[in-house]
Amino acid sequence: MSARQIVDRLTEAVDESNLCVILRAGDNGLETVLVADEKGRWSIAGGHAKNDESHLEAAKREVKEETGLDVEPEPLLWAQHAARKKPVNLFYAVTEETDIRPGGGDVTEVRWAPLNDLGELNGTDKLAIRVAANRVHDLQNVVEEAVEHGESCGYAVANVSAPPEPVQGIYLRINGKAAEAYSQRIAEWAKSLSWPATIIGTNLYESTVDALDRASRGRKLTPVMDALLHVSDALWRYESLIAPRLKDGYIILEFGPEIDSQRLLNRGLPYDLWNDLDLRIPRPTRFTVGESYQLSEFQIIKDAIESLKNEG
Repeated sequence: MSARQIVDRLTEAVDESNLCVILRAGDNGLETVLVADEKGRWSIAGGHAKNDESHLEAAKREVKEETGLDVEPEPLLWAQHAARKKPVNLFYAVTEETDIRPGGGDVTEVRWAPLNDLGELNGTDKLAIRVAANRVHDLQNVVEEAVEHGESCGYAVANVSAPPEPVQGIYLRINGKAAEAYSQRIAEWAKSLSWPATIIGTNLYESTVDALDRASRGRKLTPVMDALLHVSDALWRYESLIAPRLKDGYIILEFGPEIDSQRLLNRGLPYDLWNDLDLRIPRPTRFTVGESYQLSEFQIIKDAIESLKNEG
């Protein structure tokens, strides 16, 4: 079938079945909506067009009727459905909604199902779900599209799409309640040895705080945009403060808030997308200290710096 024929199939208003794969980010990866009829047969939501509806309009209406979800379907593919023994127009949609309810036609049950546990679903529906998941899991494309959207809203996030190359040097991160005190003592010790050192805090830039606030007020702070703005902030700090000092031979001592990845995942950010973003941030050598200064912990950090110095 030619591309033109596929487009015609997906847009012409004829009475064919129209199915929509609905995806969301679950706690352990992508999940999809499945609906069951009175005989307990599970399938993708969808149905026939009415009156002069287009296939897309029919898919959107059927999803609303059968699951309660409002989605914006995108064309996926046209298929000769082996289980239904007729051609179907397949769509897909991504949602952040979680509440679903059965209704419409012969639908008696509805559930979110992880992609690795689709039960006795027919092969054509499984294929459609896999194809839709591959569309959603194009991580680089997801990032670049979100960056483009963010910049159209006035947020500077291009460095996420093209992160900086890490610079060689001594770059340490100290975590814990006494992290600032340790950073100051380590910096004083280093300078006593004529080793230049600088302390860098990781509180968000004012422009990032402003961007997060504007996005939130404008209802544009999706989980992906939330993550992009935080990662962009970290990369901006690395580009403007950390990398130049590393090139000049400074020891970098970083402390302060880190990106709350669990909060982003709880908001619905796909786990694999977070991993992709997180890997773009250059990694420091990490130390965790207690609530108060301890000579033994101080000595561990000193030994590590001396070892790194000797390694060149």
